[in-house]
Amino acid sequence: MSQLSLSDAVIARICQVVQECMLLGIDVVDLLRMIRVCPDSQNVNQLVLTPEYEKQVESMHEAWLEKAEKLHLEQQEGEAVEEKKSPILFN
Repeated sequence: MSQLSLSDAVIARICQVVQECMLLGIDVVDLLRMIRVCPDSQNVNQLVLTPEYEKQVESMHEAWLEKAEKLHLEQQEGEAVEEKKSPILFN
């Protein structure tokens, strides 16, 4: 039975998943289960991320960034409204 190893990209993705879960409060197991690998065409004893999974991660990151930007803008708008509402107590 041949042994398989994880490529650097797979290991990096696992680290990234842990970081994403800490930042976003997502269960790490859920994101780890989503990882998809296949044998490397150059080295069949090494597992690499599937191209479909890499695209999925990219689109997921884009969606998170868009949501973060939207939340940031909403927060800035909310702070601007608060500044207009609050009276100046001291000059």
